[in-house]
Amino acid sequence: MELKIELPESSKKSPLDRRRNPGYSAFSRKQKKECLMEIEVYDTYARSEEGLKIHFDVMLPIGGDEATAQDKAREFIEKISETVNPVQLESCRFCHTETAKPEVGERVEQEGYCIVPIENCPDPQN
Repeated sequence: MELKIELPESSKKSPLDRRRNPGYSAFSRKQKKECLMEIEVYDTYARSEEGLKIHFDVMLPIGGDEATAQDKAREFIEKISETVNPVQLESCRFCHTETAKPEVGERVEQEGYCIVPIENCPDPQN
């Protein structure tokens, strides 16, 4: 004896199947926005009075400009100069665009920019 079970057509649809349910998303709107934010990255170098090279990125929303990036770099340098010897900005140039990590995208959205320390950056909070 063979047992045959028929499922209703509606139960065969997966909510993840976009062809059947194009409005479904596994992410909230906030998560999608954070995941999809494109930013501009400005590669920035400074030098301390002792000759220590300091490297950090200034991240701006798409449509930013080098002058804004340089202003934000100078503000960051002022903050870290209070904790170490004077620091001079050497260069701040557009490097590339990328999809922001959620924490970077959130900061860019809230503050209009984000500084990402890369090399020899003292913590401006100390």
